[in-house]
Amino acid sequence: MIREAERDEAMRSLKEYVNEREMRRTGGMPERAEFHSKGYHRYFEGWSEYREEDAKGKMRLKRVYTGVYHTAKLSDKKRRNIHLYYGLAWAFAFVLYFIAVSRPLGSNACWYVAAPEALSVVGLFWMGWSLFNYLTAGKNMTLGEYRYVEALKKSSRYTFVVQILTAVGTLIYLILNSGEGMAREILCILAVVVSALLCLSVYLLENSTLYDSFLSEEEAPREAQQITYE
Repeated sequence: MIREAERDEAMRSLKEYVNEREMRRTGGMPERAEFHSKGYHRYFEGWSEYREEDAKGKMRLKRVYTGVYHTAKLSDKKRRNIHLYYGLAWAFAFVLYFIAVSRPLGSNACWYVAAPEALSVVGLFWMGWSLFNYLTAGKNMTLGEYRYVEALKKSSRYTFVVQILTAVGTLIYLILNSGEGMAREILCILAVVVSALLCLSVYLLENSTLYDSFLSEEEAPREAQQITYE
């Protein structure tokens, strides 16, 4: 909690500095592009956009990143290794989970097992999408890219929780309906638990990773509009 508070405070200070720099450069606060959608502002937060005439005399939209960057405090080798682990952990978690829940077993047809199973499928795809965007971001992440760090942590933690609920539901079913197929049910529980622990490991690793924040050195033309998101 202290680390998150310090990070939030650093972010606020950097954003205040960006705004002050823009005021000194332009004589006023940067104009917001109100015609853009909320999603556009969220994705391009920190970018300054302007129009520039090309060789054919047509005005083209240009962007330059003038906001805050975030970079993991890791060596390039360790960063690559962690990224590789995240990808493998998600892939194995995905395969193990779908093997377990696709077996023709009584528990997979039970409503209190099927419900967390469905939520877990949503979680795995959410985690996969967050991970894809996280891995394809640059070493120095823009504000838009950095949001996938938080998305990866939230999705991996969520998936862990609902997968554990799947395992608990299957165990309850096993207790109430002991008999034929018990060995396969137990194997499925183990597969779900391992899948959940893999998701948890991604959350714990990323949550313990420290990030540095620094301001872009790029300069935008005086007429540029800095894109903000609130």
